[in-house]
Amino acid sequence: MKIFVLEDDPPAAKDLMQQLEKWGHSILYYAKSYQQAVQWLEQTEELPDAAILDLCLGNDDNRQGLDVAEMIAEKYHVPFIFYSALEDTSTARLTARYKTAQIEKGAWRTLKNELIHIEENKKQARKGTKLPPLTQQESYETACISINNTENRNVKIPISIANIVWIDTQPNRSGRIILHVAEGDRIVSYNNNNHTLDSFVQALDERYPHLNLSSVFIRIHKSTIINRHYIMQYTRDSIWVHGKYFPIGNQYQKGLEKYLPPTV
Repeated sequence: MKIFVLEDDPPAAKDLMQQLEKWGHSILYYAKSYQQAVQWLEQTEELPDAAILDLCLGNDDNRQGLDVAEMIAEKYHVPFIFYSALEDTSTARLTARYKTAQIEKGAWRTLKNELIHIEENKKQARKGTKLPPLTQQESYETACISINNTENRNVKIPISIANIVWIDTQPNRSGRIILHVAEGDRIVSYNNNNHTLDSFVQALDERYPHLNLSSVFIRIHKSTIINRHYIMQYTRDSIWVHGKYFPIGNQYQKGLEKYLPPTV
């Protein structure tokens, strides 16, 4: 597809455009500002197949990406993706109104899947049909998985994604994992012999690409992943989740800040 990119940070834009080209897309136009975007849209003779838009442009928290999104959707009828971790009511309103996605920067697998969905929708539209939008399928609250009952492998146990509090490795099981799930006021643990920590999160992203679950289930230790929605407080080297303290491994301390609440 031919993609329009709006991103004011040159290194981030370069990484994004290189990734898009690796996937076989081409960059129709790259704008660094609201003014550049509007001027190009008003003058271009060829509209993009899709647009990827940063929300805040420049040093101010100005949300000008929202204005571009509304223009692209209403005037030019081009599907767009918000490429930003910023969440607020205005962004939520637009994503719901136009049935689009908001994807955190660097979440390549999720972005790739959303672009595939847009491309397939265009193909179906030419045939007179349309795919249901990814954002209308499952929400974080309704998404679930099922695992085998250890006592009867013919029985599947359904587990809500939102109820998984943390995941760690089974002792002496070559990295196979245990899911620790909130059920009322207690934590119930389930062995999952089909996945390692990395493959479990990858499988979640592949099943629910629009939910960007790799930014929900975050690695804090070589043997532990936590659900960031259950974080209560943290220090530089430990984190408190659902009444339990976990150590943060040295190699995972950097880069956790964007997922964590204010320090205590």
